[in-house]
Amino acid sequence: MKSILLLLALVIPATLHARSIDEVPSPKQGGARGWISDPLNRVAFGDRDAINGCCARLWRETGVELAAAVVDRTDGRSPKEFATALFSAWGVGDRTRQDGVLLLVVLDAHRAEIEVGRALPDRVPPYRLNQLVQSEIVPYMKRGDVGGGMRAGIQALDRLLRELGIGIPHAGIASGSAALVDAGAPQPAAQMPYVAPPATTPPAPVTPPPADLPHPHPPDDPGIVGWGMLATFVGLFLYLLALPLKLVHHVLGGGAPTCKTCNLKMVAVPQPEAGRHLERAEQLEEELGSATHEVWTCTGCGKFSVHTSGRWFTRYSSCPGCHHYTARKSSATVESATYTSSGYGETTTDCSFCSYHDVSRYTIAMLVESRSSSSDSSWSSSDSSSSSSFGGGSSDGSGGGGGSW
Repeated sequence: MKSILLLLALVIPATLHARSIDEVPSPKQGGARGWISDPLNRVAFGDRDAINGCCARLWRETGVELAAAVVDRTDGRSPKEFATALFSAWGVGDRTRQDGVLLLVVLDAHRAEIEVGRALPDRVPPYRLNQLVQSEIVPYMKRGDVGGGMRAGIQALDRLLRELGIGIPHAGIASGSAALVDAGAPQPAAQMPYVAPPATTPPAPVTPPPADLPHPHPPDDPGIVGWGMLATFVGLFLYLLALPLKLVHHVLGGGAPTCKTCNLKMVAVPQPEAGRHLERAEQLEEELGSATHEVWTCTGCGKFSVHTSGRWFTRYSSCPGCHHYTARKSSATVESATYTSSGYGETTTDCSFCSYHDVSRYTIAMLVESRSSSSDSSWSSSDSSSSSSFGGGSSDGSGGGGGSW
């Protein structure tokens, strides 16, 4: 019995978090434009954006697809075998040139693998990839900085692939044109691409994101302006409607508070005498127009009471520090979103009465290209055999490199 329990104790932990190929989502799944798969959320926001930006630029300028993935552990296969299978499952690289590259990090095995397409084993020496892992990735991994290691590795691979002349010039993509360099045109012997067997259905051309797309809702959109004006008029109408109701309420005495000491109805203090009973913060609220104050007095004990209510149409809000309506917020974009990475902005809150100051960050969603129905159909047909929308490349596992930490 003890031996069985011991066996279970050794086997169960080894399979609890094992991931199959299908459990590692492609960064292109669902029409997304990312280049890194991080189901563990181990890569920080800034590192992920840097990786996506670097891979996108490499693809636009050379046509080479460089992808990355980080997993906790594999489904029993070695990191090398898992990287080869994942590479082919995603279809990294151009289907004809077979020049894709994948960086895989397996945390449980403390191992990084760089897998290459079928045309690259002789063009990208394994010793260069081994050196890259040891010098660029391993130092970060030893410190527990997974995102930093992935980012450094991708950037180093970008430099290496450009140095070795992998890929073809894509001036058309870089300038926003959909025209690609003919992969079948004669090239120098050192740059001759891998030629795959002819496919029955030619792959659809890859259409890059345009250099600049108009905002889906420009500021002068009549629909947006119309709804905004309607909302403003409705709010103003409700506000004006509430004024006579509030006046009637006061005339009838329903709005007068009750003195907590005498249990008598209090009476309103008229201006300008009411202003002399306001504290400095309340006087500031009156100056800013951010709140209204009603001053009441008791005819029995002579106590005064001030009731404060924030106004609707004002740029000021309640301060988290002093709780007066003297805080003002302002927002500014720090880094604009692009078609390859999200951006972020900062919201600053300052109080005009106390010393409260706060700066918070918010995320700006990555821009998404809207595709026409024709491009949607070509996209679907080219990816019908896989959930990936890479170029259809594959790897036979004969090349690549790696390293451990």
